[in-house]
Amino acid sequence: MRKKIVIITALMSAIFLSGCSVSSFSGPKDRKDVVVPDGDLGSLESNNIDIGGSQLELPSDMILGKVEIEAKDAGYTLYGLWDKGDNDFYIEKKDNDISFYMIEGIDTKTPDDVLDSEKVKASMSSYMQKFEKITGCSMPRIDNVNLTDETGASIKNEAGKNMARISTDKKWYYTTFTCNGGDKLSTTYGSLCYPKTYYGFIMMQANHDKDYARKFNIIAFSNNKKGEIFEEDEYNSVFSQIKSIYSLDKFYSEPQIKYNPELDYSNGRSYAQFQEMFADTKNYYILKDSEDK
Repeated sequence: MRKKIVIITALMSAIFLSGCSVSSFSGPKDRKDVVVPDGDLGSLESNNIDIGGSQLELPSDMILGKVEIEAKDAGYTLYGLWDKGDNDFYIEKKDNDISFYMIEGIDTKTPDDVLDSEKVKASMSSYMQKFEKITGCSMPRIDNVNLTDETGASIKNEAGKNMARISTDKKWYYTTFTCNGGDKLSTTYGSLCYPKTYYGFIMMQANHDKDYARKFNIIAFSNNKKGEIFEEDEYNSVFSQIKSIYSLDKFYSEPQIKYNPELDYSNGRSYAQFQEMFADTKNYYILKDSEDK
């Protein structure tokens, strides 16, 4: 026993004399030393995402991660942004602390040269299944994808089919969506409060490539595990960058008999509208905290 103690003491002395401390063995301190579990998002050195040569700049005080996901028909890339804290090196795809998501994928099964709004909506619904599987988001509400005139009437093509909403550079079909996820709680006055809410964009390449494949992207704002959302300057910056990168113009907004600016989403949701959308999610964490006490 005394011999073992002497050996351990000698080893500890060598460690301290070499300039190392016991704390240096508590875990990896550098990204290159981290083994990211299969399927998790590994952190990146930059908080920028390259989108066709344009840079989407995300809040610098958070952590951006990425994972390549295999799929039978076509794999896709998932990006996620989360708060610094317990683990700055990787995070599970379903972790509630992710407050911004982006999916990049390829659709190899849309061979038509031009797609009407019905085919675009069906394709986007298919893409959203990937988002649902990742996040647990249920029953996403995909906004109308019809191209409309100034009066809000749908524009039809020569075959009498509704045309799909398209970017100003004619490269992307697009629309927005909303979704909730997780086990809900209810207020006394009947509001349903979910731990996660999502608001974002679905984009689908308008023209297929020579192999009849089209790119698709899903981008979504959400809340972290405390119910917190982007600050106003962060939200406005990221939102405007997305609109610029994809040349997005007007979004679908429900026709109104009498105009109400609070219900006009044609330019995308303002920060006040964004906050209102997440109000019941914030209430979820208030209710949950009361239950746990």
